[in-house]
Amino acid sequence: MPKLLFVVPLSALLVAALSLFFSPPDGIKYARLIGGPTDDPSFFRGRVQLLSETSDVSQPEENAAIDLLVDQGPKSARRRLVTGADGWVEFEVPRQPAFPLDLRIVDEMGRNLAQGSPELSTGRWLAAARRRSFEHPHYNAGPLSAHLEIPFSVLAVPFPATVVVRVESETPDHVEPVEVTVSLEGAELLQAPRCVSEIGGGCVFRVRPLHHQVIMKVRVVGQGEMLEFEERLPIVPGAIALESDSDRSQPGFVNFLVSSPVPRPHIWYAVVSEQGRERGGSLALRDASDGTSSVLLKLDREQARGSYLVLSSDADGRSLSSVGYPLDGQTMTLDAWDAYLLDGAQAARRVAHKRQMRVRYALGGYGLIALVLTLLLFWTSVRRDEKEVDRRLAQVGAGSAQGSRSALSLVVAISCVFFVFSLTLVWIVTR
Repeated sequence: MPKLLFVVPLSALLVAALSLFFSPPDGIKYARLIGGPTDDPSFFRGRVQLLSETSDVSQPEENAAIDLLVDQGPKSARRRLVTGADGWVEFEVPRQPAFPLDLRIVDEMGRNLAQGSPELSTGRWLAAARRRSFEHPHYNAGPLSAHLEIPFSVLAVPFPATVVVRVESETPDHVEPVEVTVSLEGAELLQAPRCVSEIGGGCVFRVRPLHHQVIMKVRVVGQGEMLEFEERLPIVPGAIALESDSDRSQPGFVNFLVSSPVPRPHIWYAVVSEQGRERGGSLALRDASDGTSSVLLKLDREQARGSYLVLSSDADGRSLSSVGYPLDGQTMTLDAWDAYLLDGAQAARRVAHKRQMRVRYALGGYGLIALVLTLLLFWTSVRRDEKEVDRRLAQVGAGSAQGSRSALSLVVAISCVFFVFSLTLVWIVTR
């Protein structure tokens, strides 16, 4: 009996302490899904990111395999995805517009990482997009008229770009050439400042912006008139630049040079249109000696027709420097970003919390049983010792010790045992 009085509480405390090492970890793993409109009749496209969280600190999981389960009425599909840069991976699934879109993301063990039925109409998606429209007014002097044209709508520091001065006349049958001269503030001109053009033609100038405020001054001389004006060129601070690389283009394809003003391992892109989101992904950049980084992007000419190319340093495209460059002569940008449609973080936290509570309840119940058993053993041991003392006193002819014994000392002893055992168990369970 005396040995059990020590073995039972020590065993309970030892089991409680060891359970901390073998119990499930506090960290959680979850996924979040972003994408374009879900009402596209052909495809639903987007990106999935896998994250792990420990002590409220999230870290992306790269090179991890996950499965995207898609249910659309009688149709179901399973896509194996492997995360890449920053834990993201691009996906596309055929759409059955007559049925709701049910998505579930699971890990290799089949555990849920995110689940839901996202809904995003094309109208809402376009309404949330940012459009940068820079009006280039027509300037007139007599029969002469001139205005600026920028093929990709905006410029980015410090990358070369093309600016066209278009000259027109109210008398188109007059074929006298005109002389166009430009000067810049906040940028450098990469060619001669003077150009001679026919009426209806354009003078093409190569410009490298050096600051975020660039002024172009233009003078046009022809038909006995002189037209002068100045205009601020549209610059997006921190934007990733885009320029057509026709020298490397192939039949059916067009190449674009994508350049970042600061070194980055990768950037994100997505081809979008007024009808929805097309393909996308990440582009690995190569650092240059001037502190920038760039990469070539090849697109199908048919895909570029009527489309925009969204370039961003963030996977969701929500950065202020994100730009949706027009690829087919549009006069404004379409900075459309992917919407957050599913996030498994809250569900993962609830599951982890329930798991922790189950462990604590189990340890608490086990500890309570061990405590009751310890107190019972302690009481039994004390009563047995009291009887043994009385028996020996009776053998030597002494009176019984019952009259001088106080119950207070026993209560205090039991309380001390209860307090020490409970305090130790609570510390182990809640630490």
